[in-house]
Amino acid sequence: MKLKLKIFILLYVCEFNQIVPQSTYTVYLIKTAWHVGISVKVDSFAVRKLKVLDYFKEYKFADIGWGDEQFYQEPGTDILLALKALFLPTPSVVRIAGIKSGIKDFISASDFTVKVILTKEQYAKLLEFIEKSLAKNAEGKYLITSREYGGEIMFFKSGLKYHMFHTCNTWIAGALNSAGIQIETHGIITAAQLYRELIKTGEVIKPAG
Repeated sequence: MKLKLKIFILLYVCEFNQIVPQSTYTVYLIKTAWHVGISVKVDSFAVRKLKVLDYFKEYKFADIGWGDEQFYQEPGTDILLALKALFLPTPSVVRIAGIKSGIKDFISASDFTVKVILTKEQYAKLLEFIEKSLAKNAEGKYLITSREYGGEIMFFKSGLKYHMFHTCNTWIAGALNSAGIQIETHGIITAAQLYRELIKTGEVIKPAG
């Protein structure tokens, strides 16, 4: 009789107080070529917190990075632009690439990939960090600087400055740190330095070569 009463009380509490496990969200830190990006699933929660993802609703994932405005949008590898970006504070952009085929193919083509699991609160803070990196006009609209592949890749004006001590890798570390992930942000200049920090807190899906 006592056992039945305990079961009844437990079911009652679960039903009326809605005790459910806390949601978690997965993000992927993916390096391709010169840059490391944050890949997130494009769902209603992400779009609500990071409204720029409204441009990418037809995609499964979005890969988000930040970098020097000129160098990031240059189709080739311009060494002079790279040096300028390092030694002078320069304007910057946020790059977002839509991923239609799922994340596996994107990971397989990467130089390295690290997976990080976030709580809902942490994930919201991460998206808010990215949102704050985007510049807007007086009407509150995002400033598109260029499009590639019919809008599969879009560049948006950022209000941040890029320089040697604030690179795309510093930005990634700052994004994770804002979400409450214990990761060093000072002195994170190169992708190799960032990778050494990421493997302390995340799961390596594809190791650096």
